[in-house]
Amino acid sequence: MLEMRQGATISFFQGTSQIRCRLGTYLLMGLEFMIASDIIHSFISRSPDDLIFLGLIVLIRTAIGYFLGKEIEQFQEAH
Repeated sequence: MLEMRQGATISFFQGTSQIRCRLGTYLLMGLEFMIASDIIHSFISRSPDDLIFLGLIVLIRTAIGYFLGKEIEQFQEAH
């Protein structure tokens, strides 16, 4: 009985890991689209405040994307 539970638990965690990797990949793609839309928006409205705001947003989103990508790579290597 205990062996059956351990097998089910391992199977559950492997499935969860795959879902996390896939979701992380979708989040990275979404972040890239958001960065692209912010850059396009900054070309339309060229006020200095918008450019500063764009720079901060792109910096934050790039950092989040970088660390999320690293986490996905570590997850895929472990499983």
